[in-house]
Amino acid sequence: MSDGREPDRDGFGEEISRALRAGAGEARPRAEFRDALRERFVDGSLQPAVPAAAAPAARGRVLPIPRWAAYPAAAAILVGAFALAGVFEPKAPVEPVAPIPGKDGPVDLALAAVEGRLKTIPALAGHSYQRRVIDGRPWLLPSETAFAEGQELRSIAATLGNVERVLAHALPEVAARPALPVVTLVAPDRATFEGLVTPRIAPFPLNEFTVAYPLREIGALLVTPEVLEPGGLVCEPMRVALPEVHAWLQARAAPGVRLPLWADAGINGRAGEAFPEMGMDAAAMRGWCREVLEEARKAKFDPFEPAEVLSLRDYATMARLVGSRAPRPAEPYSLVSLFSAHAEGLVLFLTDEGDGPARRDAFGKWLLAALDGKDTDPAATAKALGFESPEALFAARDRWLGL
Repeated sequence: MSDGREPDRDGFGEEISRALRAGAGEARPRAEFRDALRERFVDGSLQPAVPAAAAPAARGRVLPIPRWAAYPAAAAILVGAFALAGVFEPKAPVEPVAPIPGKDGPVDLALAAVEGRLKTIPALAGHSYQRRVIDGRPWLLPSETAFAEGQELRSIAATLGNVERVLAHALPEVAARPALPVVTLVAPDRATFEGLVTPRIAPFPLNEFTVAYPLREIGALLVTPEVLEPGGLVCEPMRVALPEVHAWLQARAAPGVRLPLWADAGINGRAGEAFPEMGMDAAAMRGWCREVLEEARKAKFDPFEPAEVLSLRDYATMARLVGSRAPRPAEPYSLVSLFSAHAEGLVLFLTDEGDGPARRDAFGKWLLAALDGKDTDPAATAKALGFESPEALFAARDRWLGL
């Protein structure tokens, strides 16, 4: 501290240095103090003082511990205690909070229904599962599943929720149909997932990008356990989003009913709107359909007639048809994208909001009837949608696409 005088540069600095050295000498414990402290530590008589109470009797002299010594010593003791207690060990992953569903509520009923149907699939029946409710969505996970603090679960739940909101906007009549929520079922391991999915997508090969698939017979969306690993395969949201479209539609279908493939697959074009950050809005999907079909017409090769697009029932039948007509036998499925462009372009056309509600209403009514199992042959479908024939329907769609 200065006494108010102006410091005289070097002389003032020397005074400060002497004062610091003197203070350090006074604070440094004397040799006799260190010896006594070491002796009391060894014989166990070193005890902390208790405020406002007489200090307990101790052998030898009682030495007060200055603060500069007590604070580091206490800190060292606490550090040792915490280390022994495992405080500094890596924390175990925190499982996501799982609210208990209300009795007989939709989530509880959906979980109970899927749990009951699991017995019909031997590959899944031999495992125990735990219930989870993530953002209001029901999950069944094998008991041994790791959760990665629930971040992946919440990410997938958010993706599925976005898809369902887009579908509800595009298909309000279908969304209003009573249905239990889709249960997301995590497979016990990748081998089980592949064993269940491979025969269902044949003749298409299964690859590492296939991470989800709707199991119609039990009303669940099956996902592979890798999607729960931090930074795992679910980095691409569309890998779980598109299978969710089919699961959402199937949950609203009458038992045993399957939509024609063009409607089931074509609605994928609207589901892309759940990912505006990926540039997959309705305009972008419309442009993609136009480009694919335009290229096919330039090459003067399209394996699908309008009536065939409307009549195909499943992917396997469609794949065999494409394979039988493929211009390059070595690539039998190279033209499958043409079917997607036909189907998605048709659904985008039928659900377009810019041409008035009549066409959207007609498609909504047709879709509800199809989900009930009503006639969906090509001619009846075209008439229900307001066109005299499948060819007239596709011609109107082509004009809307700009072909």
